[in-house]
Amino acid sequence: AITGVGETLYARGVSLRSSMGLQLEASLAAIQDAGLSPRDIDGVIPMSNGSALAEDFITDFGISDLRFSATVPMGGASPVVALQLAAAVINAGHDADAHGETTLLCVRKADFKELLTQHSELYDALLRLNCRRLRLMFNQFEDLNTKPLSARLAKQIILLAKSYGIEQGEEIRIGLQLAQEDLAQLLGASRQRVNQELKGFEREGAVRVEPTRLVVLSREKLLEIAEG
Repeated sequence: AITGVGETLYARGVSLRSSMGLQLEASLAAIQDAGLSPRDIDGVIPMSNGSALAEDFITDFGISDLRFSATVPMGGASPVVALQLAAAVINAGHDADAHGETTLLCVRKADFKELLTQHSELYDALLRLNCRRLRLMFNQFEDLNTKPLSARLAKQIILLAKSYGIEQGEEIRIGLQLAQEDLAQLLGASRQRVNQELKGFEREGAVRVEPTRLVVLSREKLLEIAEG
């Protein structure tokens, strides 16, 4: 949900103020409207015309721990797409559900910095990991706006089978306890629609639906649906 809104003064003619200044003013008004302070902000999506960078917001707002920044060069659709991207980032980065036995390792910030100092190769590994996560997120975001639910669901099942699949003869059992509600949340759809699509996949012989489990019967048929 949008919790804060800010805008600048509307006036006729050419403004003598910079685009950066207008963005900062509107952003500050939105932050205040949300009851926050600039130092509470950990992600920004500046305008994509090159007039503002994430570093400008870091400097002017005193942001000490920026966790996400991006631009959305999509012309007049940029504001709407930026909102969708922000929602996707929040959903992907702040909530996590375990669907099996899980070990969670917590490292204090000071210890983590010391570890990076001792092993500089970790910087490259973390950069690659973050780039991969960002690429996956943008791919999902693009699919959400360009592909039907059936194609997105088929693609998601293929990814799950690749990461968590257990081959049993010609079948691949996905080793996660996934309810249809979980799949719906991954795809930004309702459980009812996901259920309908899965029934269609079963009729085509692509998957078999078991309680909290999915079994891939034909990866080729799923690929056809995903690319169709």
